[in-house]
Amino acid sequence: MSGPSAPLLSYLAFVSTAIVSASLLESGGDPNTETNGTGPFMLDSREPGVRVVVVKNPEYYRDGLPYLDQIDFIPYADETTRMAAALGGEVSLAEYVPWKDYETIRNDDNLTLQAGDAAAFMCVMYHTEKEPFNDPAVRYALNFAFDKQSIIDIVFFGEGSEITGGLVPPELWGHAEELDGMFTYDPDRAKELLAEAGYPDGFDCTLMSTSQYGMHQGTAEIVQQNLSDIGINCDLELFDWPTVVERYAQGDFQFRIHGLGTGGVDPDTTLTQYFDSQAAAAKNIAFQDDQVDELLAEGRSLVEQEERKPVYDQVQARIAELSPYNFLTYRVQAEVTRADVLGYSHFPGGLGFQSARTLEQTKVDCG
Repeated sequence: MSGPSAPLLSYLAFVSTAIVSASLLESGGDPNTETNGTGPFMLDSREPGVRVVVVKNPEYYRDGLPYLDQIDFIPYADETTRMAAALGGEVSLAEYVPWKDYETIRNDDNLTLQAGDAAAFMCVMYHTEKEPFNDPAVRYALNFAFDKQSIIDIVFFGEGSEITGGLVPPELWGHAEELDGMFTYDPDRAKELLAEAGYPDGFDCTLMSTSQYGMHQGTAEIVQQNLSDIGINCDLELFDWPTVVERYAQGDFQFRIHGLGTGGVDPDTTLTQYFDSQAAAAKNIAFQDDQVDELLAEGRSLVEQEERKPVYDQVQARIAELSPYNFLTYRVQAEVTRADVLGYSHFPGGLGFQSARTLEQTKVDCG
């Protein structure tokens, strides 16, 4: 390292920071399609889009683990068939449980809902070089346009909470308490600020989303209606997910709905990956701000948490001022397991997406 890096240990603990075999890479191997490593399971077979089978590693360094001899991973084309398999007991575990099914699962003695708060967030994301969203004043004004509670109630069936200030969730030390309540649903305030920005009669725009995931489409439809309510004519374009990913990477959109993870336990994880000018996510929306970059660098260089906390408060205040994203809601994320599946657990907060680590300790009660 060229200097101190306080969040380094958090980054090294991420699944995505796994050590890859140098000999594999040097020999021309592809870690995306070839297995290597020392994990609890070994790749047995792989049919892209159909099935991946892993089997127990007999030389795993943790004695007695894993418990399972084999796991079959089966991708389902849509949430309806995925949940039919889960509710019918055809699979032991299913991820991305639709929020409409939470209560059904909670009331079923044969199933267990594995859920965690603030695992992810929904947002409106602007391409900051596309008019009129190249003006921070416009983006800032729209923070007041969106009915976040309706998104929680309608899209997530009450399973979530509003984001009214900075992005770092309340349960983490990087949460900026003084920003809470900064952005509430206030259409009149939104129209007032838009008029000050030069758009008293609104404007025309095109919102990109996907029909492949209900949470994206449902959120987009509410956002579209909210914009109409303040005089903005918003067309909604719904694509399949691969098209959305491609257009996002190419910057071929005006603004979009997205659902993202809040990262790990260190605020640098969340804020750097989206707002540092060198991060892919920032480049995809052409966002760059010297003050944000400098503050993030300062936060990484300080070691003591009490010194870092005010820096990340400043970062989040600056991001709120520029509003490259309008943060909408934290959403609860969950998996469902059969009642006879033991040992699996959903990690809290933004770590929820790394819950597959507990498959190492997972077993099936055959008694």
